[in-house]
Amino acid sequence: MRSLCPLMRLLLLAVVIVAMAATLIPQGEIMPAYASELDELQRELEQLQKQMEDLLRKLSSSQAQERQVLRDLNTIEAQIDRTMTQLNKLESDLSVLSRQITVAESELAAAEAELTKRQDYLSRRVRAIYEGGTVGYLEVLLGSTSFADFLGRFELLRQLIAKDNELFQDIKVERAAVAQRKADLEGKRNQALSLQAQTAARKASFEYQQGVKERYLAQLEKDQNLYRRSLDELEETSRQIEEEIRRLAPWGTRPKAGTLLWPLTSRRISSYFGMRFHPILRSYRQHTGIDLPAATGTRIYAAEWGIVRTAGTMGGYGLTVMVDHGGGIWTLYAHMSKINVKVGETVPRGHVIGLVGSTGLSTGPHLHFEVRDNGTPVDPLKWLPK
Repeated sequence: MRSLCPLMRLLLLAVVIVAMAATLIPQGEIMPAYASELDELQRELEQLQKQMEDLLRKLSSSQAQERQVLRDLNTIEAQIDRTMTQLNKLESDLSVLSRQITVAESELAAAEAELTKRQDYLSRRVRAIYEGGTVGYLEVLLGSTSFADFLGRFELLRQLIAKDNELFQDIKVERAAVAQRKADLEGKRNQALSLQAQTAARKASFEYQQGVKERYLAQLEKDQNLYRRSLDELEETSRQIEEEIRRLAPWGTRPKAGTLLWPLTSRRISSYFGMRFHPILRSYRQHTGIDLPAATGTRIYAAEWGIVRTAGTMGGYGLTVMVDHGGGIWTLYAHMSKINVKVGETVPRGHVIGLVGSTGLSTGPHLHFEVRDNGTPVDPLKWLPK
């Protein structure tokens, strides 16, 4: 019995070594069917991510158009307000002008009647002079009884002739003034009517533009609701695929929380895991990782030993690498400028898997880093050392 003990110990040691080795063999060599199914699900997730990115772009564009339309509507409404003010003033001016024209026409009628009387008087005087000729004036002068009477008669005739001439000139001036005043009033009325017509046309044009913009705005809002519903459907499909990924039994030994390597030498964080306001969707959405700002080209390190499951463009994530570390724990590295690994490649802890960039839906160079537990995003800070 004692001679069998060393043999038993060797057998037990061999079993332990085989078991340990099994945990270190890449997934593709252990469970090819599982790996194939997992790869297919991962491809579906990537396709969904691209569709969601496309919808986000459309939604962002639609919202930008909506903001422009709202600005245009505000401008049009301000123009309509100004035009209405102009119309109201023009209508008030026309009312005043119409009253002035009525008064002026009455005054003109009286002035023309007075002119007619004066013209009749002058006509009679001229006709009398014409009929009597200059002899009439001469007879008046020669009929003087004395030199003083002659001078008196001469002065009277001079004043009479001057008065006739003055009356004639007054008639000419007043007639010209009447004609000018009449023309001015008619000109003002025509100008006011023209301005009123132009302003009314401008108001009608603005109201038409307002109607077009409001209909376009309603269509934009309808499109945005459709985009949001589509995004919700895609996110639900994505969750279903993640459930399917979780259904597959994870391989290997699960890393311990707090032991993963920081993917960048810098530990500065610009955005944490959790709910945050999405600038495009205008609503609070889950931020599935942490953002580590860094210059473009900064090296990115694998947080732990594992197998590369994704290496390429992944929708809004841009250039992305996903590494399977076993036990259902995956890490994700997004917005890279360059990828240094390939799908299926086994990478050691600290291996340079790519460089920082700003690809995908990114506002600047940084690394978006995620930790997923059986497909579900979890707070990376719980898996990284303090």
